[in-house]
Amino acid sequence: MRQKLAAGLYARVLILALCLLITSCGGSERKFTKHIEKGNEYYAASHYKEAAIEFKNAIQIKPDDANAHYSLGLAYFRLGGPSYLPAAFKSFSKAAELNPGHLDAQTKIGEFLLLSRDVEKAVQQAELVLAKDKGHLDATILLANTKAAKRKFAEAKTLLTALAEAHPESTKPRLALSTIHLASGDKAAAIDVLKKVIASDKSVEPRLALSTMYLLDNNLPAAEETLNNAISENPKSTALLGSLTNLYIISRRPELAAQTAEKLIAASEDKPEGYMILANIQRASGNAQKARETLKKGIEQSKEHLQLEKLLAADYIETREAGEASATISKILEKDPKDPEGLFLRGRLLMLERKPSEALPDLKAYVEANPRSPLGQYFYGLANMMTGNAAVAKTAFSEAVTLAPQYNEASFMLAVSYLETGEVKLADAQAQKLQSRNPSYPGLNMLMGDIRSRQGRHAEAIRYFEAHTKNNPQDAKGFVKLGAAQRATGNLQQALANAEKSFSIAPDDEALALALSIDLSSRNYERALSRINGQISRTPDRAELYILLGRVHSAAGDNAKAEQSFRTAIEKDGKLFQAYVALGGLYSRKGSLDDAIKQYRESVRVNPRALPSYMIIGMLSEKKGDFIGAMEAYKKALEIEPKFAPAANNLAWLYSEKGGNIDMALTLAETAKEQLPNEPAISDTLGWIYYKKQAYLKAVSHLKESAAALPNEPSIRYHLGMAYYKKGDTALARQELKKALSIKSDFEGADEARKTLAALK
Repeated sequence: MRQKLAAGLYARVLILALCLLITSCGGSERKFTKHIEKGNEYYAASHYKEAAIEFKNAIQIKPDDANAHYSLGLAYFRLGGPSYLPAAFKSFSKAAELNPGHLDAQTKIGEFLLLSRDVEKAVQQAELVLAKDKGHLDATILLANTKAAKRKFAEAKTLLTALAEAHPESTKPRLALSTIHLASGDKAAAIDVLKKVIASDKSVEPRLALSTMYLLDNNLPAAEETLNNAISENPKSTALLGSLTNLYIISRRPELAAQTAEKLIAASEDKPEGYMILANIQRASGNAQKARETLKKGIEQSKEHLQLEKLLAADYIETREAGEASATISKILEKDPKDPEGLFLRGRLLMLERKPSEALPDLKAYVEANPRSPLGQYFYGLANMMTGNAAVAKTAFSEAVTLAPQYNEASFMLAVSYLETGEVKLADAQAQKLQSRNPSYPGLNMLMGDIRSRQGRHAEAIRYFEAHTKNNPQDAKGFVKLGAAQRATGNLQQALANAEKSFSIAPDDEALALALSIDLSSRNYERALSRINGQISRTPDRAELYILLGRVHSAAGDNAKAEQSFRTAIEKDGKLFQAYVALGGLYSRKGSLDDAIKQYRESVRVNPRALPSYMIIGMLSEKKGDFIGAMEAYKKALEIEPKFAPAANNLAWLYSEKGGNIDMALTLAETAKEQLPNEPAISDTLGWIYYKKQAYLKAVSHLKESAAALPNEPSIRYHLGMAYYKKGDTALARQELKKALSIKSDFEGADEARKTLAALK
């Protein structure tokens, strides 16, 4: 049984508990007040990030304090940019939600609405505040600005003029009035208002506004004089020094810009902005080493050096100093492993190190956080291009060009990606846009040559490749492409010379293959064998060379040696996809279907996404009567590319002819038709399936289309005849069936054609 506390002890414990409670409550309140006071100090000193941290700490203690949320919104607003402005709006909205009578927060919400061009809602906010406080300064200015947005400049000016008279102590109405004058096209009046403000107000803001007015009027001397006068009165003003630095940059006076940036650093050594501006000036002036030293100094001196570290890391990447870049990026990501800019830098470094697969997640994270970054979209596109995903790359490059139409690198790669995905017209249009603004862009002649080659305009392609090789005489790739274009025009002698020149610069399989193809086209098998055997003697372990040797033997009619060469390639490299395909092709030509299928199955073991191999397996399986095996192969092809028309068509045909779901067959045939609307074989498949579904009108329509394109194909004329027969057009049925049998008497369906003709007599 518990003993009762003695009365005196009980009283002391109770008093202690009450004291703890009071201390706790009082401590919490004091902590809240301390955070608010500290936040206000930081805000007054323009340290807005630190202010935001203090206000957030205060909100954690008292989450329902409207003033704390409002103060946090002000700090975020001052920080600005896409990261902080949405947070500012959220904070102002929370303050107004907690205290609808917080008129300053309500006004700020209205200002945001006006910035987002929601003028009517901004008007409502201004009127809501003015209904409660008729003379509210900022709400009246907001209302005037909404009138200006509706181009009611006279009303806006009247409001602000009256407001300025009512509040002679504030420059806000007159600064707003100068902006309205400027918006209405009256620059002189705008400047006059600001001069009058400056006469009685020594603060920085009106002077900055006046210098901006002069800049907009292209009056650089007046802008410079205004800023210098203001700086003489406010020598430590970072806003004025920053503006003067920008003016010198705009007017292309880098020495003065650098000197002013030095003053900006001296005025705010613990802030990163001055170092960033000076480093950019130095880099633009060609002094990259000095720029790097400035960034390093800024990292040592500045309290907020994260952005400087990012610039330094980017500088290391640009100069290909991977070790230094990696160390700097690691420091950035130690602070925040999910920092989008840090991930972007790491992604770029991985791209520099030729690791696009590893770079992709980092670049994707950055693009998701910054979808309107042209540079981000460009590098994300490059990584996808290098990993074989041309479709995603194309989308990224297209977005980069939309965001920055003059971005030459993105324009070039967009054209390349269009060509990669077979959209030759779009590739041509994009390349021509780039050519019109930068005809000497590196690689453009090569790209234009590739486009013309794909269009079959080989003579034009030759001119582009010749221009490229003239400017790049050590680029082996240019000479092999020139040779290929010359071969296409029948100029075999020049083609061979350029293939050999390419090979002499950099021994390459593409150049060797071109030279061999020219040898074979002129039936010079001896020279071809000498050429390939010579290369094998130099590099006997290269499996790819034995594929070329096998092709030479095959062209010369020596299938035994061709087979041995392909098998040697496989022995040298068991993962060489092309060797299995080459051997499978050899067996297929010999009629050894089982052996051919076996080799093509080996090819998809090595490369499970080899769509052409699945197609060939399907067609060879059909040829040997293995319809189930053929169906499985076509299904595999469609798993890789669901809208691949040849596979869809062939599978639809097998379903309709060899037993299967006729509705699935129709769906597949329609898919094929969508992809290749002018392919007669697909029209035949679709028409015959409609025939089997007793939709004879549709059947006739598609089969007529097919027969018009392939008039001497007996099975198509037979299908059309049967469709006419079922439709009731006996004369046309008789005509088509007779035509089918006259072309060939023993096609599949010939017996049915004869029976139908007999029934029509």
